[in-house]
Amino acid sequence: MLGLLKRVGLVLLIAVSAGVLKSGQVHAAPSQQGIVGYYYLLTGFNGSCISGGGPNVAISGDFTRLAYLPVANSHTANISNPASTSVFNIPAGGTAQAGTPGYFYINYTSSSGVAPVSVTINVDSSADGAAIGSTSIVVTCNGVGLAPVVQISNTYNVTLGIQDGRLNTDLAAPVIVYKDSIRLFVRNPETNRGVQILTITDEKIAAVGIPSASTVLGSTQNPYSGQSVTVYRLPSGEFQLSTAYADGKPYIFVWNEDASVRYYLAR
Repeated sequence: MLGLLKRVGLVLLIAVSAGVLKSGQVHAAPSQQGIVGYYYLLTGFNGSCISGGGPNVAISGDFTRLAYLPVANSHTANISNPASTSVFNIPAGGTAQAGTPGYFYINYTSSSGVAPVSVTINVDSSADGAAIGSTSIVVTCNGVGLAPVVQISNTYNVTLGIQDGRLNTDLAAPVIVYKDSIRLFVRNPETNRGVQILTITDEKIAAVGIPSASTVLGSTQNPYSGQSVTVYRLPSGEFQLSTAYADGKPYIFVWNEDASVRYYLAR
């Protein structure tokens, strides 16, 4: 169940706030500081909606987690589709401000069915013999080839992600997107400060309009990773950021004009 880390050494921030993360939801900007105490959090789903044969659809991909735990930890996981229960522990590690990232489940495939098909995972956790909280993720597929809808909640009084007005609030985004035109930033690994690498003006966006085919609004290179960074206007009217992590893994983020809808095609 628990896989090896695909990317290590990430410094991850957790912002203090209660709530649920879901596609298209906008949060206020709480102060960025570490939570107090241990935690085990389900943080996301990297996968797709695949054919289950005939009209059926199934959910396929990897579930990610973030943890800060002592040696004595225990977790009870309940999965809805297919139904199963398991008890596990993981090596101690992390800090309140830099939890250890990893995988709850790799290469998971749900039972298939007529859309919508959902899977729910709940994990109740204990540390040093005391209950510390619970975390839950619901992934729903509304059709083959559509982007999965992901909802995450927990009882640790935290909101995952960085809430400073950026559109892509995931913890390890290689490029950060802000509105007010479209502004792209990357993190300088030496100073840990944001560096602006591209601005796409409202005038440029208006000139392109809604194209009949995907059109490049702007393109540049991440000066620290060397990866290309491109923003497209899609025929749907949405915007798409296409880039990659330093290790070459694709990162594709999509949002609509008022940013009420946001989702990932790869991360």
